[in-house]
Amino acid sequence: MVRLFERHGAEIFSRRRLTLLGTLKSTYTAERLRDLLQQDELFGGRLLSACKHRVIVPSINYSTGKPVIFKTSHHPNFVGDHRLRLVDIALATSAAPMYFPRHVFENSQYVDGGLYANAPGLLALHEAEKFLGQRADNVWAVSIGTMSSRFTVNPSRNRSGGTWDWGGWFPANAPKRLFGLAISIQESTTQFMLSHRLDQRYIHVDETLTDEKAKAVALDKTDAAAREALLGSASEASKTCLGNPDFRRYLQHAAPAPQFFHTEKSPQ
Repeated sequence: MVRLFERHGAEIFSRRRLTLLGTLKSTYTAERLRDLLQQDELFGGRLLSACKHRVIVPSINYSTGKPVIFKTSHHPNFVGDHRLRLVDIALATSAAPMYFPRHVFENSQYVDGGLYANAPGLLALHEAEKFLGQRADNVWAVSIGTMSSRFTVNPSRNRSGGTWDWGGWFPANAPKRLFGLAISIQESTTQFMLSHRLDQRYIHVDETLTDEKAKAVALDKTDAAAREALLGSASEASKTCLGNPDFRRYLQHAAPAPQFFHTEKSPQ
C-alpha cells in the first residue's frame, strides 16, 4: 500500500476535465486505480476466497440504501462473497462521494464504507462475538488510524448553515467538508466505545494533526508534502508501538489457522 501511494498516488488522484467543480461528475475517475489493482502483483483476478485470513470490508449498497459488509467465508452462513473479485470489493469500499464515481457490480451501485465505518473496529468486535463465539474479554484489537482532520467551526464564520457556511470561500467544498466531518466523528465515536469495551486490550495507532500538518494531509493529497507528513508520522507511530509492551504481545501471538467453509478458485 505504501508503494502504491508513493509511486502512483498522483495517477490515482488525477483530476478529470469538465467536471464543473464536481457538479457534473466526481472529481476523479476510478479507471487508473482499477488498472493498478488489476496488476498481478496486487489483486490481479483473485477472488475474496484467496485471502488467507478472515476479512471484513464495509461498503454501502446505494441501490438499496443499506450498509453491506463483504466477508470471507469464516462462518457457514457466509455464502456468496467469496466468489467476488478483490478488485471490485476494493473499488466498492473506496468510492468516496464527490471524489470517485459509484462502483457498479453485481447489479448494484456501491459507495465508500467509510461513511459509516471509517474505523471498523466495532464491526470486527461484533464479528468476533457473534460469529466466532469469542467473549469480549478474550479480544485484543489494534486500530490503525487515518490521520483524519478534526473538522471544527471557525467562530467568525456565518452561522446560517448554507453552502457558504459549510464550504467557506469555495461553496463547492461543502459536500467534501460534510463527508470529512462524518468520517471524523465516526472514528472518534468508535475509538471511545472500543476503549470502554476492551479497555487495555485496545490499542489505537494514530496522530492528532496540528493545524499546519493538517494543511498538508487530505484524502486526495499525494504531493511531496503529503507523503512526508504521512510517512513521517507512520515512522514515529511505529517506534511508539514497538516500545509498548502491550503491542509487542500482538507480535508474539501466533493465531491458529482460520477455517473457511466455502472456497472458489481464482481464475488464472
